[in-house]
Amino acid sequence: MELAERYAQRGMAAEQAVWALGHTAEIPQSREALARLAADEALPPEIREPATQQIT
Repeated sequence: MELAERYAQRGMAAEQAVWALGHTAEIPQSREALARLAADEALPPEIREPATQQIT
């Protein structure tokens, strides 16, 4: 989960990282990582929006 979050933050395989976190969203750490990505205004919308969709 930490690795996927780091990948998304750095723009490396970001879509796949958000997808992986979304598919493990029942795990609290995954939901927390998705919430951090969704709230991080330094990230482009292409990363924030899918992260937001995965937690709603």
